[in-house]
Amino acid sequence: MDISVLEEIGLTNGEIKTYLAVLELGSTTSGPAIKKSNLQSSVFYNSLNSLIEKGLITYIKKGKIRFYQAIDPYNLVDFLEDKKTRLKEIIPQLLAKQKSAENKETAEIFEGKNGIRTAYYSMLSDVEKGETYQAFAMAEQFQNKEIVDFFVKFDKKRNEENKVVNLLANLKDKNFFKENYKQVKNLNLRFTNINIPLGINITKNSLMFTIWGEEPVCYRILSKELSKRFSLFFEDIWKTAKK
Repeated sequence: MDISVLEEIGLTNGEIKTYLAVLELGSTTSGPAIKKSNLQSSVFYNSLNSLIEKGLITYIKKGKIRFYQAIDPYNLVDFLEDKKTRLKEIIPQLLAKQKSAENKETAEIFEGKNGIRTAYYSMLSDVEKGETYQAFAMAEQFQNKEIVDFFVKFDKKRNEENKVVNLLANLKDKNFFKENYKQVKNLNLRFTNINIPLGINITKNSLMFTIWGEEPVCYRILSKELSKRFSLFFEDIWKTAKK
């Protein structure tokens, strides 16, 4: 059985082994459960107490002896929902901390394909619904099927959130973009002969530079002032670019 999903909802390896041991044994004392889990007794008891606090294991006393029982596996969904609810409760506090850092200029590096995905969706969260951000296309790199597939999913998410992009591409790539992006919504596309920088996204608070080679990497700079400068540069080219 693949238990990785249990790790993903926040359970430690010791907690998982303890939960599964008690689940398989039904109502049980600690002795058989320790043996079943193959854990050291100290690790087992630490995990057991943690699972009791999380409400994933319950117990009753018969005399002085505790009998433990794991909650129904379906209730794990409720456990996850409870974590999501508690997370939502602190979102305003987290946003307040983020807002206090808005004027601080910082830089981030995202490596690998998963890093690229994180970078782009993080950038998207910086754009308000109905708002327009700017981007210099990736030109020939953009024609890689893997990259195109990524942007199909990204554009779907962007459209769901009603966020618009003004995209500048090289004139030599016009046929490619016209063919592959004619159905994409919330996309304003123009072309230029100017030797534009490639793979740059500009939002009101950040700049993101993407290099999608053998080792994909994104450099994201959080700077309102720098974003403003690049935005003005983009607008100057946009005004003379052709549809």
